[in-house]
Amino acid sequence: MVDGDGCLINYCFVVCLFIYVFLRKIAALWIPICTFITLGLEHSVANMYILPLGMALGANIGVLDITANLVPVALGNAVGAGLMLGGVQRLRLFGPKAFKRMGR
Repeated sequence: MVDGDGCLINYCFVVCLFIYVFLRKIAALWIPICTFITLGLEHSVANMYILPLGMALGANIGVLDITANLVPVALGNAVGAGLMLGGVQRLRLFGPKAFKRMGR
């Protein structure tokens, strides 16, 4: 089963691959990124989009605030993706015995 955020991220990835005109790419990415943010999903790419936009529209936010938000989110995404993808791939390739061999 695929969840909503995975569908949105995959849609954005496909859009970036197959649309070559920059302005069309921006227009095509607008709705999935806004949907991602509206759903309240925390992701560094969504934060890189919404925080500077808020800053440009006059929100009381500075570059230090953006950095303080992006660093933990990006680290969390990297660690989570590494553990989840690495663990699932190891399980899929080698089966449950692969984890038993690790804890010898």
